[in-house]
Amino acid sequence: QAEAIADLIDASSEQAARSAMNSLQGAFSTRIHQLVEALTHLRIYVEAAIDFPDEEIDFLSDGKIEAQLNDVMADLDSVRGEARQGSLLRE
Repeated sequence: QAEAIADLIDASSEQAARSAMNSLQGAFSTRIHQLVEALTHLRIYVEAAIDFPDEEIDFLSDGKIEAQLNDVMADLDSVRGEARQGSLLRE
């Protein structure tokens, strides 16, 4: 948050100021925490499938886990792009 305050003070454009305010309000951290939670959730399903291969329920066969993983990967790409853009705005 201290870095976000410094970025807000040094903002040279409206977009840079908006980005700093979002950081200050924790928007970026919230997204990261949501991604970590989603990955942890997916890992649990994969571990269950590995640890209990003889169970009747195969969590991985219906495609839901793969779809969720694809969503997480898309979100990670988005976050990476926003981080890169934020870095450019600070320069």
